[in-house]
Amino acid sequence: MRGPRLRRASAAAGALLVATMAGAFLSGGMASAAAKVVTCTSLTGNLNSTPPATFTLGGCTGNTGGSGTAQGNSITWKNGLSTFLTSAAFTPAGKPREANCGPLSDRYAIADSVGRDTTGSIRARGKVSAQVCILNESPDPWSLAPGSVLTLR
Repeated sequence: MRGPRLRRASAAAGALLVATMAGAFLSGGMASAAAKVVTCTSLTGNLNSTPPATFTLGGCTGNTGGSGTAQGNSITWKNGLSTFLTSAAFTPAGKPREANCGPLSDRYAIADSVGRDTTGSIRARGKVSAQVCILNESPDPWSLAPGSVLTLR
């Protein structure tokens, strides 16, 4: 008698757990907690601006207010929250490549890591990446390469 009752109670508890998790997933509770990524569709600035170099970010997702300004190793988002990078913002990595950047421009990869984040949209030690075009004429303006987005994950 005890075995069937225990099996029914376990089955009921399991069904309740599945229903609770499905509800959390559908309401975005668990799904949004797992999605720790911010993308920005525009990045402009240059390394020759008055130190520290300043970059403007736009079209940003996550808890950012939609845009931000990067100086030194920090990004201050429109909503007042911040993301701190482990090195100076958007340091080009590797050799320049000729690509769809236009005349007198080179394409560079940028890569970094997130040191700390107050938005809750990016995990610490997450990766930062994008492809940028840098015009080889002073003041060396930057823009995102065609088809690229800035990703902080």
